[in-house]
Amino acid sequence: MKRDEVIRRLEIEIEKRDRMIQGLQRSGRRRHAREDAAPRQPELGIVAFPVTEFAMGPGRHLPLPETLQDVAEVIGREGALRLSEGLPQCGSRSWRRMVYVPQKMKPDHPLVRLLGRERAEELRQSHTNMILEVPVCVEIRAAYREHIIARLKAAEMPDQQIAQMVGVDVSTVRLVAAPAPEEGGRLAAQSGRETCVGRT
Repeated sequence: MKRDEVIRRLEIEIEKRDRMIQGLQRSGRRRHAREDAAPRQPELGIVAFPVTEFAMGPGRHLPLPETLQDVAEVIGREGALRLSEGLPQCGSRSWRRMVYVPQKMKPDHPLVRLLGRERAEELRQSHTNMILEVPVCVEIRAAYREHIIARLKAAEMPDQQIAQMVGVDVSTVRLVAAPAPEEGGRLAAQSGRETCVGRT
């Protein structure tokens, strides 16, 4: 795959990521602004789960946070990762994700849309009437960011442009070692098949 085509594909993927993040931030602010005694469910606009895909593929060796492992034992690693990636920020703390698990869930319930009917039902059976606090998997997200930077380096993109595209400092980009030539070629070839996000 040509260098320009690789870079363009990555740019499109990151633009999609940015739109997804903006949608989550807006829904999180709307939910936080409402004053209601009953637990409120997040409004989801998720169309892709790039961090989850990474953690199930190249990052499958990375452990889940201990606080998420309990959920993973019920709905599996992928389900737990989707829950962590798909829930919007709760309140002013960027690392905080919370969700209420009701006794009954309709087909359009946020957890059903996020996890699928089968996993949502498994979560309902094990955590009915509970409010789950879900970690954001900081280490997995950081590893994914490095994975994306390495892919962009493999495409020979300048460090300054990578930093702007991924949303980090140039010094952070320089800390990530460029892949070996044979590894770089493999990463570049994967760019059309993987979805990417950069900011944690």
